[in-house]
Amino acid sequence: MPKRSNSASRRSLTQKGTYRYVSSVLEDNSNEPQSTYGVQFVWKPSYYHMQGGGALWQDGGPPRSRHRGLRGLAEVALEEDLDEDEVTDLLEPEIQPADTDKQWRNLFVTCNGNTVRIYEAKHKESPSLLQFYEDSDTTEQFYCVAWTFNVTGNHEYWVCAAGRKGIIRVIDVQNFRLRSSLTGHGDAVNDLKVHPRDPALVISASKDESLRLWNLRTGATCAIFCGLRGHRGEVVHVDFSQDGSRFASCGIDNSVRIWDFYDNEDVVKGIKESHKVADLGVEDPHVYIDETGTRRKTKVPICQFPFFVTRKVHRHYVDCVMWVGELLLSKSVHNRMILWEPEQDRESLASPATEYTLLEEYVLDVCNVWFIRFAMDRHRRLVACGNDKGMVSVFDLRLTPSKPLCVINPKDKYRYSAQFVRQCAFSEDGSILLAVDDTSSVVQYERLD
Repeated sequence: MPKRSNSASRRSLTQKGTYRYVSSVLEDNSNEPQSTYGVQFVWKPSYYHMQGGGALWQDGGPPRSRHRGLRGLAEVALEEDLDEDEVTDLLEPEIQPADTDKQWRNLFVTCNGNTVRIYEAKHKESPSLLQFYEDSDTTEQFYCVAWTFNVTGNHEYWVCAAGRKGIIRVIDVQNFRLRSSLTGHGDAVNDLKVHPRDPALVISASKDESLRLWNLRTGATCAIFCGLRGHRGEVVHVDFSQDGSRFASCGIDNSVRIWDFYDNEDVVKGIKESHKVADLGVEDPHVYIDETGTRRKTKVPICQFPFFVTRKVHRHYVDCVMWVGELLLSKSVHNRMILWEPEQDRESLASPATEYTLLEEYVLDVCNVWFIRFAMDRHRRLVACGNDKGMVSVFDLRLTPSKPLCVINPKDKYRYSAQFVRQCAFSEDGSILLAVDDTSSVVQYERLD
């Protein structure tokens, strides 16, 4: 497919609902800057988040959504979000997303080299640096970051960061301290995601061909996903479904896999036991005392059988996958993102579903390098993806044909530059879009309303 002309890009920048370049921040001023691989905004907590993690699993786990298509569970979940008045009292003023005027503060986190930075994005201004953390090991290279918060106590916001060393650092950004370090992976961690209904649960995707589910309250592994039917290469990306009952993973084995919490009752049991350990305040996260006073040792279940597996959607490395209702949007290195629907039935636990239906393709200009990850807004309607030349394409999944709303560039809006955009992020209301690249730049765009 031919590339879109510069004049088309210029016209798209003037349309309502598209984005324009505002400002940028350089994180590394050295002659050989390190890449900024990860960026994420903090979003408002939902009703489920505020209930605490353990309550969700008492009845066997999160209820499964029956919503399908582009109008998935996001609309329902948003109705249950807390309003700004309730959010205001959660955090201390130093790092509080809701300020005294009841306006949500657009805080975001980035990772560059062995550093993690907390910023605030403001309209028509450059991002303001609020906090800076540096790993003691200068050889560390963080690849991913994720926001969550303490489900008990004062609901402090935490940031999780991981990368080359395979160690997940959990930072308490309100109290300015490292809370814990999670170890277990045998190689680098490429991605982190927080459970959409239990903020104590974080899943990590690793180069060691496994995924691990962690409970941040104890620092222990709840479950491991690998083995017989698991990935046969580096796991690059992971994403929870919006109801939290399953997650999708992808990697350099060209595959996309769906894992279901309901497939293995030991997984849900392991999550419940880990919360019980936290509630009892047991020092050893792998040992707890039951209701009868008996000392019991927790077991880490290993899930080897995904619900769904395919290597046919993409013919090369798959470096990003995200849920859109019950559909999946995934990307490889062949200049396009694909929206598709996985089969919902399978023969048995050992025989995963493999059939799928292709629905739409979204063409990207010059995007043939792996580890370029797209982002979606909170409603899962807008998608932003960078490319090899410093440009960002924004799509609206509700519109057909599948042409970008805009193609934007930070330096010269109508000509190619020379850096890889590694990841993008939307703010809470979608009015601000960020992109980070290999020159350590954090670029801010704003929506034209």
